[in-house]
Amino acid sequence: MGGRRFAAGLYWLERTGGARHVRNARRFSRPFFIHLDAQTGYADGGGDPADTPSLAAALQAHIGSDFWMALMEGDDGRIALIKVRDGAILADGDELFEDRADALAAFDRARDIGWTLHASPELCAETACPERVNAIDPAAIGVRDSMLLAPVPFARLHRRHAATALCLAAAGAAALAAWQNRDTLLALVAGAAPAVERAAAPEPSVPATIDSAALIAACRQALVRRPPYLPAWRTSLVSCDARFAEQALIAVRPELSGRAVLLARWRLESGLSEPLHRRIAERHLSRWYAASVTGDHAWAVAPLVPVLRAWQEPARSTIAFRRDVDRGFGARGARIAWQAAPGTSGAAEIVAIATVRPLKDIARLAADIPDLEITRIFHAEEGHWRLTARPAAPAAMPRSRFKMLARRSANAPAMQDR
Repeated sequence: MGGRRFAAGLYWLERTGGARHVRNARRFSRPFFIHLDAQTGYADGGGDPADTPSLAAALQAHIGSDFWMALMEGDDGRIALIKVRDGAILADGDELFEDRADALAAFDRARDIGWTLHASPELCAETACPERVNAIDPAAIGVRDSMLLAPVPFARLHRRHAATALCLAAAGAAALAAWQNRDTLLALVAGAAPAVERAAAPEPSVPATIDSAALIAACRQALVRRPPYLPAWRTSLVSCDARFAEQALIAVRPELSGRAVLLARWRLESGLSEPLHRRIAERHLSRWYAASVTGDHAWAVAPLVPVLRAWQEPARSTIAFRRDVDRGFGARGARIAWQAAPGTSGAAEIVAIATVRPLKDIARLAADIPDLEITRIFHAEEGHWRLTARPAAPAAMPRSRFKMLARRSANAPAMQDR
């Protein structure tokens, strides 16, 4: 890629070490690895990837946000699709495609979930929504030593070598014991050696999901504080996104990227004086965090309280999830459409719900489905609410970061209104 070699198609798990680390590498036949924060990525041995940088790790450092998706083409014609949520690479979010059409189809299927979109320049124009895709120059991607893959010790050890390995391990243990006893004797004679500071253990991670009830509550509170109505203007959209990804608006307010945000859009009724009603709209929108009035269009945004929560529940089957959604929303007149999640071979895991019920009722229905993760709720001109949701998809994040977000969720908004 850009004349450089990167490793893609890794399988990402929670970071571990020791025997479990070796077992993971042997179990998945992936004898090479890289540690990235609270995760470990495992690669197969094809092409000898030792000392090759991980493309996902390099892109994570280059992009620098917590919720993104990137489609990158290599010099050999193969295409990598990387997906990151809450700062963590998804377990199956590092895919390598031999077929160009398959890669573009997977990218286009997933783009409406809310990711910030990126692609190598030659692929931007081929995506279904090129105006939302940010071009990444492969030559601008930096590489550090911490991004290089290394072999997993003993990952390629076969059964016929077990006896030899056991003998070597026993001999090593005996030598280690002798060496430790020597240090003890020296300490008794010459005094204890200065203490050596040990490397800090990796920070534990917390599986986090979107709290649907918190998102709806934050949306209701924001709409009460800022009713989305302008005199003589038609409200064309009101949406509450758990992770904001409107690229045109993020360019104006980059600090909102990936945050929970309320967005409203308006259009001026035809035949009215634009200069007069622009001034009226600007005065009404001065209470929002950011707003713009241009011609006969206007928009405004306001940050919401973060809406993450820890997730410890066992995963349920797709059938059970479908049944609860159909019983909870479908039995009350909501229109439900299922969509196959990317890479699931047709398993329906993304659901779009349309209902005329108010937010208060939606919150009650969502509370009855604890693993329903609402990523977006919006009200369009048709006059009803639409939800984009999925089964709970926990993503690991460092415990300290989760505590910070949870503390903000309980006590204060993510940022102060201006």
